[in-house]
Formats: sequence, C-alpha cells, structure tokens
Amino acid sequence: MMDTKAAKKMFEEAKQFYEQHCPGAMEWANNFNPEAFKNLTPAGFFEAYWRAVHANGTQWAVPQLPDMTGMFKNFETMAQANMQSFTAAMSAFNQNEQGQSFLDGYKAIAEEGFAEFKKRLEASGISELENMPGIGPATKFYFAKDIGLDDAIKPDVWLARAAELCKATIDEMADFLSKEYNMRRGAIDAILHWYGAEKSFGK
Repeated sequence: MMDTKAAKKMFEEAKQFYEQHCPGAMEWANNFNPEAFKNLTPAGFFEAYWRAVHANGTQWAVPQLPDMTGMFKNFETMAQANMQSFTAAMSAFNQNEQGQSFLDGYKAIAEEGFAEFKKRLEASGISELENMPGIGPATKFYFAKDIGLDDAIKPDVWLARAAELCKATIDEMADFLSKEYNMRRGAIDAILHWYGAEKSFGK
C-alpha cells in the first residue's frame, strides 16, 4: 500500500526546492492544454520541436532560441519551394548536431505534409514523437506536453526512486500527487526529476 504521508512530505520538500531554484518554471511545468493540439499550427509545432531538440530534455530552463519565426510561419511556402531556404537557415543553427536533427525532421514533415503528419501523430500518440530526429525517450514527454498531445510522466530513475520511497508505482504516485495538489502530472514529473537530480533522494 502506498505511503501517502511519505509521498506528501517528499513532494512538499521537492516543490519548495523547485520554486526556490527555478523561479518562473512552475507556471510552465503546470501548463497543459489539450486544446492546444487541436489548434496546433506548423509554426507552433516547429517552435516546440526546436525547444525539445535544443533543450535536449532540460525541463527547467528553456534556452534562447534563434529567430526562426519567419521560417516557421512560411512552412507551406518552403515545402512548395523544395526547401531551398534551408541553406540559409543552417547558419541560424550553427550547423551543429541539434540543428541538423531539427532540419531533418522539418524536411521529413514537409514532404509528408503537416496536416497528414498531425493526423498520424494524433492516431499514434506520444510514441510517434520518438521517431523524429533529435527526440529521445525522455524528450518525447516534454515535447508531448508542450504541444498538448499528452500530459505524460516519464519513467526515469528519479521518478522510480521517488515512487520506491512511497512504496508505489510511478503512475500511482503521480496520480495521487496530482489529485492531492491539483497539479498536472507533467508538473509532478518536473518537480521530482529536478529535485532528485539535485539532491539524489533515496540514496
């Protein structure tokens, strides 16, 4: 049986630590809108994609993004032009590995068409995101949350240790804390992951 007292004590310590060391991050962590995916545009999707690739799973600090607004907004035009603008766009990404991954994903979706890709993503769910260049088994959870696809919690080592301390599974712990503190599962994930990585609880 889950130790709810231990879960609450642990989470309250983690939440306080998170708020102290990541001011402003709580709003991002607790923000999930399922309507966002329904209304998702190419511009919104690729902006979130670049954040996911560039952040590489860093959920408490979103890096400064290159100014790619024009490229995102002109997605359809660029697709019709066979991606000729990518040569110039490469300089904004410093031709690094993250930039190349993003551009590879961008090109693939352009070839398929964003509308078709979005339908396929909605049908397949979060697992489809991991097939995209630059998106890994952890990053897909942040990406899914950012585009309104899924308020998921990732089963990483810190969440596993937290759940062990509560004598529960990760999902049981996340569901309990989400209801107890009226917070999104993604926020529970962010708080416990960051606290665990910094404080190494359970060890």
